[in-house]
Amino acid sequence: MDSRFIVLCLVLLSSSCTGIKLEGNGYTDIVVAISSGVPQDNTLIERIKDMFTEGSMHLFEAMDNMVYFRNVTILVPPHWSSKNFTKATTESYEKAGIRIDKANPGYGDAPYTKQYEDCGSENEYIHFTPDFFLNDDLNHFYGSRGRVLVYEWAHLRWGVYDDYKQATKCSKHIAGQHSEEVAFCREDEHDAAAQNLQNEKCGNRATWTVIFEDSVDSAALQSLRPLQSPPPAPTFTVVQRMKRVVCLILDVSGSMTGSRILRQRQAATHFLQYIIEDQAYVGIVTFSSDAYILKHLTRIDNETTRKELIKSLPTTAGGGTYICKGLSKGLEVLREDNLDALGDEIIFLTDGEASDDLNTCVPGAIQSGAIIHTIALGKSAAQALRHMADKTGGKFIIATDDLTSNMLVDAFASLTIPTGDYTKEPVQLESTGFKTADWFNGTVSVDPTVGNKTSFLIVFESSLTTAYIQSPSGFIYSLRDMISDTTAKTITLKIPGTAEAGDWKYSILSGRSQSLTITVTSQAADADVPPIIVKAHVNQQFSDGSKPTIVFAEVSQNYRSIVNAEVWATLEPETGAPEIIQLLDNGAGADAFKDDGIYSRYFTKLVKGRSSLKVRVRNKDGLSRFTLYGKSGVVNDKVKPEPPVNNQPLVVGNFTRTATGESFEVSFVSGTKPPNYPPNKITDLKAEIKEDTVLLIWTAPGEDLDLGTAKSYEIRWSNDHEMLRLNFSDAFLVNMSAVSPQESGSVEQHSFNMIIQNGATIFFAIRSEDKDAVKSKISNIVQVTKILPAPGLNFIFIIVFVCVATISVCFCVVVKQRRYFRKIQIYRRFF
Repeated sequence: MDSRFIVLCLVLLSSSCTGIKLEGNGYTDIVVAISSGVPQDNTLIERIKDMFTEGSMHLFEAMDNMVYFRNVTILVPPHWSSKNFTKATTESYEKAGIRIDKANPGYGDAPYTKQYEDCGSENEYIHFTPDFFLNDDLNHFYGSRGRVLVYEWAHLRWGVYDDYKQATKCSKHIAGQHSEEVAFCREDEHDAAAQNLQNEKCGNRATWTVIFEDSVDSAALQSLRPLQSPPPAPTFTVVQRMKRVVCLILDVSGSMTGSRILRQRQAATHFLQYIIEDQAYVGIVTFSSDAYILKHLTRIDNETTRKELIKSLPTTAGGGTYICKGLSKGLEVLREDNLDALGDEIIFLTDGEASDDLNTCVPGAIQSGAIIHTIALGKSAAQALRHMADKTGGKFIIATDDLTSNMLVDAFASLTIPTGDYTKEPVQLESTGFKTADWFNGTVSVDPTVGNKTSFLIVFESSLTTAYIQSPSGFIYSLRDMISDTTAKTITLKIPGTAEAGDWKYSILSGRSQSLTITVTSQAADADVPPIIVKAHVNQQFSDGSKPTIVFAEVSQNYRSIVNAEVWATLEPETGAPEIIQLLDNGAGADAFKDDGIYSRYFTKLVKGRSSLKVRVRNKDGLSRFTLYGKSGVVNDKVKPEPPVNNQPLVVGNFTRTATGESFEVSFVSGTKPPNYPPNKITDLKAEIKEDTVLLIWTAPGEDLDLGTAKSYEIRWSNDHEMLRLNFSDAFLVNMSAVSPQESGSVEQHSFNMIIQNGATIFFAIRSEDKDAVKSKISNIVQVTKILPAPGLNFIFIIVFVCVATISVCFCVVVKQRRYFRKIQIYRRFF
């Protein structure tokens, strides 16, 4: 590695980033983003400030005077009007840790944290509704806002789970209650045997232990000293992102000659024609041995403007790769409108290492306040691209020279700045490629949630004989209905109005051996109905192999989770063949919760270098369903039970989606081999007992985490929960010699006889082993209690049970009628 780059890395690592940070004793860079779907109400801003001011003191006390909230930035929607809003820089709704938006039907106005990673991992975001702040009556229901914030903060920042239910010893310390004290459960208070999420997900450890041993702040918290006096109140900045201003900085150096300059043009054309929104400002800069402005900032207000921008894209290449010159010229363009680049965007594409000294320009570009998205084309692209994106809130994506991957078009298509209103965002329905000399056929499903601004983009390598696209009703579009650009080697079909819902079929005749790709893009069919969307990412952007890499894909529509979809992830390294894995929503292995619409899988075949991520989703055979997913919580000093998972028919029929996640990088320690991962921890072990027969049920782990097939199981039991948890190998062993594990993801069932005394409680746990004798972590611990009714009491027991059940049903009806009446009205709009 170049010594200049080593210095650059040190500079970048010491600079600030866009995520939440713990600086000294204070949390900084906290972003609260209000969705563009929320109408303006300045009272909301004041209530957010009050919540953090109160919550800071509760956090300070709960954490033994060690931490507090230091500064908070509130991002308001573009349509809100005020002279007191500061211009946003790198803040965005998509990357905000706290979001204010309309209610999730599964939760109503109840705050919750989007949480689906390992225990101790920082999570996605906290969701509050406007009514939570504006309706003071909800304080009596959920508790004071400051306490609720601290409760959810623990989920968000430290990755702990709910630590109550079934008589846990520290239930009185739950943050968010109507109580004078807010605290986190410690080991001497914690009930490790309670059946709750904290024990299930965090190995039966207390929240305090997880915070100080496993969380993102664990190292800092262990070294912090308590403050001797109360902390200052948080400071607040209210910012707003107005018009979108983007500068394309495109590499035209000698290494871009040939297919690369053409592919760059194809991808940038798709971005300018279909992705960048109306009224945005766009400029174009190229760089090689020098940098030039091809197009000054131009507002997109009609089709003619888009065509002029596309016409300005470069077509020739030659010279060196002077990245600093390109960055400097791009920032010059961004400053044309208001003399600064704050909150503006750079889309920077290059395929080579810098010919100049990046230390002279990259730190300044980061400090400019611009969001810098970077695209690395090929394996030689400068390593600094990742760091520029990370430090400015931008996205980093790699694209290989394999045309059939279509990653360069996908990279440009993913560069949007969501505001929370997905009805205005482009949705990619399909992106695929194939090398053939014959027909390239396929089907794309246009569901009723999309259809406006639908386009088909066909890219070919040399020439094209013919192409047909057939609508669901049988109308056939031929080449004469499409726009052909033989220079750019593209064919485009724009569907007028709203595309017909149903399966669209395409047939493309290659005529000679060449690579072909097709990209289908659309937008919401109704301004009031958000489309089905897919979000993809990995749990870590850098990996040395010590921590398993997990791939996630979230499939939803207007906060309703979609289950039973078929989800595949393609991970393509800079060199070598891509790896394709199926993501699952089964609540086992890498997947935290079953049927929550988040599909996950461990990725174990790590390849040194950078890799791209692309996810494809479809509703296979009409099996997908909506689910209103919720969780338990604390309401008015009472533990709120988990709401029922409400499965509903997927009324939109077939759908297809593709999504591009940010690329990630793998770098093994010098001289080491890729890790040999153990089977994944079993997290869904369940137990039943009938007379003297015990039945255990779990999901099979893999040979390497959740891939492949494990070699063997080890089941042990004890009548002492702590003994089983802390000394598993000393517990009683269940004979499993005749049982062979099934393939990962299969349902395992094992029954055996045990002589158990009436009233006795027995605890069970399991671990697995691979062919190299590497053992998994111990599973979640389950318990069974044998209870036989006394002779002559059976009839009385039945009578009591029926009466209690009747009363419970009546109670549920009354409560649900009040809490879900509003939700029913919302549902009727979609069915």
